[in-house]
Amino acid sequence: MAEPSFSSPDFWIGDRLVRPHLNRIEGPDGAVQVERKVMEVLALLAERQGEVVSKEELIQKVWEGRFVSDDVVWRSVGELRRALGDGAIQTIPKRGYRLAALTPRPPLPEREGEEKTAPSLIPRRLLGPALLLGFALIVAIFVLGHARRERNAAVSASPPAQVAAAPSDPRARDAYFKGMYFLRRGMPDDVRKSVEAFDEAVVLDPGSAVAHAGLADAVHLLAMFGALQPADAYPRAEAAAREALKLDDSLADTHATLGSILFRFRRDWPAAEKEFRRALELDPASATAHHDYAWFLVSMGRFDEAVSEMLAAQAIDPLSPRANADTGWVYYRARRYPEAIRQMERTLELEPRFLSARHCLERALAHEGRLAEALEHARESARQAGMSAEELADLPLDPAAALRRIGEWRLGRLRSPYALAAQHAELGDRDRAFAELERAFAEHDPSLVSVNVDPAFDKVRSDPRFGEIVERLGLPRE
Repeated sequence: MAEPSFSSPDFWIGDRLVRPHLNRIEGPDGAVQVERKVMEVLALLAERQGEVVSKEELIQKVWEGRFVSDDVVWRSVGELRRALGDGAIQTIPKRGYRLAALTPRPPLPEREGEEKTAPSLIPRRLLGPALLLGFALIVAIFVLGHARRERNAAVSASPPAQVAAAPSDPRARDAYFKGMYFLRRGMPDDVRKSVEAFDEAVVLDPGSAVAHAGLADAVHLLAMFGALQPADAYPRAEAAAREALKLDDSLADTHATLGSILFRFRRDWPAAEKEFRRALELDPASATAHHDYAWFLVSMGRFDEAVSEMLAAQAIDPLSPRANADTGWVYYRARRYPEAIRQMERTLELEPRFLSARHCLERALAHEGRLAEALEHARESARQAGMSAEELADLPLDPAAALRRIGEWRLGRLRSPYALAAQHAELGDRDRAFAELERAFAEHDPSLVSVNVDPAFDKVRSDPRFGEIVERLGLPRE
């Protein structure tokens, strides 16, 4: 196991012993192994105990100033909260995070008639055997913890899900864990690295179900990013998912991934829903399955079910920016704009730089006729996306005209044909909107499945060409 890049003494938070040099948190219910960077976040918060540490400082000191997404910091804090308890780390809106008070080492239990003595350290000469045993336990915990793949949240009322085995070949196991590390970071360049690592794991251990499953997840995610052409990515992701399930049909998240592929690429609605339901049957606590099934239900126009599924995903992973933002997006697609606004305002209180949430808030406010407020968020999202200070200063004073100018500016930055179609539709350019929709259909753009419920197309919905697109997709009309 790699040595951490810091040296910090053990300390207690409530009834949990934090052991930074081992990347481990020990509590009454057992030990939890965390990634090195997650432990470095906790060590920095402990060093600054009682003070608010900004997200920028965490990135600067833990990730050494390298660019990481807001999601990485949020997930690190979320993992620590799951290990330590929700009250251990406080979020101070728009400022950062603060660790609750550290506690002294609890005294050893006393036996009746014995004198009170201070606990002594283990003599150095006895450390060798203890460390060997401890190292073996740590490796076991590490392997079991990562084999759960991506989702480690649990719902107490749900039955425990089966834990899949990591690759048996040591080199394949290393490649698999490397792939999971980069996949969890979530940025396109990191996900590309995860694909390379999973490819290596599959070659070294072709019988490893989780290696194939990781490859399916990573390739699917690159397609959703627009970093790979759907026609290239989805057949490869589907083949990997099916191979994983042939080797181990109990992988709930892989059933959800296959459901997303059948939904977004194959456009096979019955088969997709069957896979989502199988995933939830295997693991009712899978945030991935609830989340992805919610988007399927949205496209089918089953909004009440979709909201329930997305709220379930949010409850399982309450600190996930994607789950929080996508809850707002589901409300938006359902045209429940006041609820979308409240949800996105809560999300932005915690993560002001989360662009997806701000963009959804902008759109919901615009649909509510609150154009001045919508413009405020549009300006901020445009600034974060690269609009210069001069361009921002040159925006018209009229909110409607300024929003249109920002929409026109965004056209030069969009790559997805579906996103371009939506932007053209909002600007009222019907012909260009339908030209991009035709391209999205031909290229199997994975977002096209939402076209029948996306308010972005309200201005062109009455055009006969819109009905033809929906009919060719086989989607129910709104």
